Amino acid sequence: MQPDIIDRDELLQDVAGFVHTHNLSSYLATFRNAALLLDHANVFDIGLTREEETALDAETTSRWQQPRQLYFTVLTCSLGAVMQGWCQTGSNGATLGFPVAFDVAGDSTREKIIVGAINAGPFVCIAVL
Repeated sequence: MQPDIIDRDELLQDVAGFVHTHNLSSYLATFRNAALLLDHANVFDIGLTREEETALDAETTSRWQQPRQLYFTVLTCSLGAVMQGWCQTGSNGATLGFPVAFDVAGDSTREKIIVGAINAGPFVCIAVL
């Protein structure tokens, strides 16, 4: 499907309207440049600084040049998500049997709180840490 083609004046009017509607008037130039770049305008027609041109060029030629800390953070969060899923799956599976084994399978509020506290235990502990 071919995207709708919008002329430059209409595009800039839309940008100005958006900026005004959301009280972002101090960022008009930034939004204008972004809209023109997304509209595949020539970089030299927009009036970017040399620094902005260099940064824009780096976005397309060096896509994997993020800091090591970012990769470390993504890896740590991913492993945390795996552990959380593993822990929750184990707790949910255990919930099928342990309430009966420990005689807390009834419908009383006390028994429900005990089962809930056992299931929430690992998450409460990590939250405290």
